[in-house]
Amino acid sequence: MWHSGFPKERAYVSISFVVIGMRQIRHKLCPMHSLCLGKKGVFLRSFILAFSMYSAIPMPEMTWKEEDTCFVLCFFPLVGLVVGTVLYFAFKLMTSLSVPPLLRGAVLFTVPILVTGGIHIDGFLDTLDAKHSWREKEKRLEILKDPHIGAFAFVYGSTYVLLQTAALSGLEEESVKAYAASLILSRILSAISALFFPKANTTGSLYTLAKAQDFIVKWVLITELCFLVLLLLFRFGRRGIVCLFASALAFLYYRYMSKRLFGGITGDLAGYFLCICELSVLMSLAFLFK
Repeated sequence: MWHSGFPKERAYVSISFVVIGMRQIRHKLCPMHSLCLGKKGVFLRSFILAFSMYSAIPMPEMTWKEEDTCFVLCFFPLVGLVVGTVLYFAFKLMTSLSVPPLLRGAVLFTVPILVTGGIHIDGFLDTLDAKHSWREKEKRLEILKDPHIGAFAFVYGSTYVLLQTAALSGLEEESVKAYAASLILSRILSAISALFFPKANTTGSLYTLAKAQDFIVKWVLITELCFLVLLLLFRFGRRGIVCLFASALAFLYYRYMSKRLFGGITGDLAGYFLCICELSVLMSLAFLFK
């Protein structure tokens, strides 16, 4: 029985104001939220867009709008899952065929490039030129935009290829599995940095992408991170601890270096982080588990 001292009409009005207020708060937290929920298939379009941007895997062509990027960073780690899966099965195939270790390492180094199109290595090389130019911040940011390769990118890039190939040639199966899992972890950390780290400028693609993300994306990424941490710890034991420690060190260095030299992160610096994070994990596994 409805209490006679509180009319139904007043209760309905109060509830309406509460609902409207909650919607306004949610809209302020994420201006794209209502737009994202109002569009059917936005998750699918974000998925397609994520793989179109960060991999060379053929995806359906579509005309995309800003709202289609709402959940792109949620799906970015899935690219790492695909890369890791292909890497592991390539390792198993070459092991069964008794491929020489050096050739095996060279092929395994090539696999991620073929799957991703080398987009992250491009940012890695651009960052090397800018980082080692020892110029002021504004000039470093200009160098990042230069499409030409410089001497520092060539020298350090060649070193990166040699280290990756040598380390991959010496990995045994369990370490390959752990490294494949770390390819997902590195992309989760990269996506988290895109949301929480300061940006070097307010005009780049990374800034635009991070700004468009729905407010729920950060919680999805944190959930993915917790899952990967538990997986590495309980499935891979000591190897998992090594992967987490190496990734954490690379992440902290990325935060320090990007802020000190560039004033924040950019898309190229994000690619640089992926490369140094994965190299750190790979070298640690190759050195500690023979």
